This record gives sequence, C-alpha cells and structure tokens, in this order.
Amino acid sequence: LPSAAAAAAAAVVGAARAWAFQARIVAMDRPALLAVIVLILAPGGKASCPNQCSGHGACGNENVCTCDDGWVVMPDCSERQCPYDRAWADRAYSDDAAHTLAECSGAGLCDRAQGTCTCFDGYTGAACQRARCPNDCSGHGLCITLGALGRLEGNDYSARPGVGGDGIGPEYTNWDADHVTMCNCDWGFFGPDCSLRMCPKGDDPLTVDQGYRAISVRLTGDGTGLGGRFRISFLGFTAEFDAAASAITSNVCEDRFQGLGNVESVSCSTMNYGANGGSEMNATFTAWPRQPMENNIHFHSGNPAIEDFSCDISSVTVTGGSDDSVVCELYDVSASNVQEYELCSSRGSCDFVSGICFCQEGFTGEACSDISYEVSSSNAL
Repeated sequence: LPSAAAAAAAAVVGAARAWAFQARIVAMDRPALLAVIVLILAPGGKASCPNQCSGHGACGNENVCTCDDGWVVMPDCSERQCPYDRAWADRAYSDDAAHTLAECSGAGLCDRAQGTCTCFDGYTGAACQRARCPNDCSGHGLCITLGALGRLEGNDYSARPGVGGDGIGPEYTNWDADHVTMCNCDWGFFGPDCSLRMCPKGDDPLTVDQGYRAISVRLTGDGTGLGGRFRISFLGFTAEFDAAASAITSNVCEDRFQGLGNVESVSCSTMNYGANGGSEMNATFTAWPRQPMENNIHFHSGNPAIEDFSCDISSVTVTGGSDDSVVCELYDVSASNVQEYELCSSRGSCDFVSGICFCQEGFTGEACSDISYEVSSSNAL
C-alpha cells in the first residue's frame, strides 16, 4: 500500500493535471499547482525551448522562441527567412487595396537554408519583385520599371500646364511602379523585346505640295531680362539654350536643334518678345534623319505632336522680377499637310531582321524615296 506521503503527492499531481486540461480547480489552489507545473515542465526553473532556438533567437517564459531578424519560427529558429515585397496577387483587404507584403512577393520559393528566393519564370530581383523583360530586351535595350520610365522618359510637365517643366517626367507611385517593367530599346530598335530593327525612313515621293513641321518657342518673365539656361526636349533628346534674349539668334537656334540626334536639318528665325527681355524662336524642321533615331517609346511619322516637345525652365532666372514668373510656351506654327516620315517612305517593305527596305517596283534608294521611272496613276503601287 502506498504511504500517506506518496498518496498526497499523487493527489497534488492529479489535481494539477485536472486544472491544466480541464480548468476546474478552485482559485485558492492555483499558486501551489503552478509551482508544481513549472518544476515538472522546466526543472531548475529555467525555460526550455526546442533546440535552444538554434542559437538564432531567445527562449521565452512559455518555452516559445523569439527568433532573430532573418530567421523563422519553425519552431526552433533553424530556418532562414527570405526577402519580402508587395505580392503580385493576393486577396484585397479593402476597396481598391491589395498587394500586401509577401515572402518572395508570392512569385518564388524560399530556400530556407540560404534565405534566398528562387523566382518563377518571368520574375527577378532579391524578392522576385520585378517582372523580367522579354528576352532580356535581346541585348538591344534596357529593362526599366514603370516608375523610372515616367521620370526619365515621360513628358516634362509642371503644376501649371503650358508654363514649362523641371526636366523630370511624371512621378508614377502606384504599387507596381517598381515591379512592372518594359524594354527601353536602343535607338533604331523596337518591339516588346527590342528584337526588331527599324528601316530607313523618308517622305512618300508620290505625295506633293506638302510643307514642313514648324513650332514656336516663347520665353518670357516679369522683370527686365532673363538669365540662366533653359532646355528644349524632343522625343528623348535635349538641346540647351542661354535664356538671355541677346543670346537667342537664328544661328544658335539652328545649331542647337540640329544637334539633336533625331533632327537632320532645321531653319530658324528669332526675335525679342515683349518689353521684359523675352524671346521667341520659330523652328521649321526641313529634314529628319534617314536612319531614324527612334525606338519603341519615342517615334513619329513626320508630324510630331506639340506635346512631344517640352521646355525645362528650372534654371532660368529673372532680373528685376520673380523667378516664378518665367513662362516657356510652345506653339504650333505648321502642323497640317506636312511631309511624311515613314519606314521605307511607304513605298517598300521593311525587313525587321536586317533593317533593309525592299522597294516596290518603280522606287529605289535606301528608303525607297526615289522614283526610278515615271510613275503615273495607272502604274502607281
């Protein structure tokens, strides 16, 4: 028969188990029973966590590991955590709100031993947070995010439309700004993966009595003169001018515009404008490059929109007035019935692999812009 002491101990243990699992013990017995439970579960009064948290965390009083940064509760902090970024797809948590943080952005598998993501096809980055550009842009372009594309290649603007910008394109800040990408092709290449070559471009030789594209640039302020410099950008190329009216001459205008890689020749006229030291330039574009300096983002067909030109006035100063009064306005001078600027001059087929034009019968030249014999309405193609 058990002794009286053994029977008492058994009763205490039984009561502890009953309290722990059934919560039926009265309040007055809890302190004693808690002491017994601690002694049973953690001899010596010290917490005992699985694998001592693998040396990558701290063991709490309830025998639960609190892992160091970069380690995961599994449950002994023995596995590494992978980088997090916004999930490509997940369940919305409120109206128009989704894309919470997810390990490997939900587009890859975590290597727990190394703490690195193995991305699924089409994704890249430490957290698989960026879409991979098709064919890595075929070696003829740069894979760029939507956010960077807007800042670097977007139309310049300001809070006052038509006044002038600051040289920086629109700021795109939606969740996908640094996730979605596209190819920004080298000059002369286009297509989603920059694999297509542009053929020479020219004016259709069968369209006659056409003029040239012309614009006006007017720079003004509210003082007695302008200083500093301003910049005119056109489809990826930028020309810089002195802002002083005395520095704006026809020769300077022609030299700066013809220095743009996508302009072949231009004719300018200039004048002072107003009584506050302003100036005006009229630029007529008489030829575009035979070999186009264009790509999948920047291109035109001979009549570029006025919005394709922008004016950066962030470095212009005003003498005897406010720098905030500076205005750079761009106007259409001639924007109708202008000469075309088309691949193979619309008189041939472009081989997008070689970038060579195959001219229709009766037309010749690098861009098929020359007539090889008299073409009438009866034999025109």
